[in-house]
Amino acid sequence: MVDKFFSPRSMAAIEPELRHQVGDLIDGIVASGDTCEVVGALAIPYPSQVFLTLFGLPLEDRDRLIGWKDAILQFSEADSPEPTPEVLMQAAEMYGYLFEHLTHRRDNQGYDLL
Repeated sequence: MVDKFFSPRSMAAIEPELRHQVGDLIDGIVASGDTCEVVGALAIPYPSQVFLTLFGLPLEDRDRLIGWKDAILQFSEADSPEPTPEVLMQAAEMYGYLFEHLTHRRDNQGYDLL
């Protein structure tokens, strides 16, 4: 079902955008003139941006996506089988976000994974 989204032709079509995004992140690191922690500055934000791009979601939502991911991972690594209210809130926000975008997409077909 998702093969067409990962075909060489499809990936070649979004490659320039993905290269631009990683270039912007690297330019930001360079412009800071400081040393950086590469995981926080590049290895966390970039895959999230790739996900958003593949799903046709706004890049401005990157930090929200990372926050939701972190909350869910924190719960999955916790010893407690019950999620905290904070994790439940994050999960509900993510569900609402995705539901809103899926509802919109049903009415407005796109050419992305969503």
